[in-house]
Formats: sequence, C-alpha cells, structure tokens
Amino acid sequence: MISGVKHTNDDMLYTVFKSHKCPDCNGKVKRVKTTAIVNAKSFEAKKYDIDPYTIGDVKIITVEFYCAKCDKKISIEDMKRHEGILPKKEVVIDGEIETQKIEK
Repeated sequence: MISGVKHTNDDMLYTVFKSHKCPDCNGKVKRVKTTAIVNAKSFEAKKYDIDPYTIGDVKIITVEFYCAKCDKKISIEDMKRHEGILPKKEVVIDGEIETQKIEK
C-alpha cells in the first residue's frame, strides 16, 4: 500500500521555461514524469530525503527529459552538465582524476 507521494522537481524554472536540446542528436526534448515506488525504510529512500517517520511505500515522481529521435531519457543533472551549468563529472582511473568529456 502506498502511504505517500514525493515530487522531486526542485528546479521548476529550468525544466519548464527553458528550451533544451538532446546532447546526442541535437533534437528537441520534452519533459516526462517518471515514477518509482520505494519502501520508506530502504537504502534507496535515503537519496530521496523521505521523512524517517514514514511507514510503507512511497511513490517518487521525478522529471526527466526525453528525446524521441534517440529514444533516450536524460536526467536534469546530465542536461545541466551538457549545457555547462554544472561542472563535468570527474572519474578516477588508476588513481588519476580525469574529467569526462561531454560533446556539444
């Protein structure tokens, strides 16, 4: 039984009022809602900041971007990295820190 619903779109202005393009094909993307059901006491629930007093399952609603050309979902965080708003991911390979290249 689902005991609550949590929406995780913290950046409404960025997702609604700005136009975005696919990092791979440069096509227009649209916003889509994705849902997941998570037990409030599970390890996964911690990343969604669910109230610790919640009992049972919680429905998580997140917003992502979807490119119909590529049939690919792009998270808000990845889109911000592609557009240069967030710094690029750093990956540790053999003790060396390398920055992932994101092509525009």
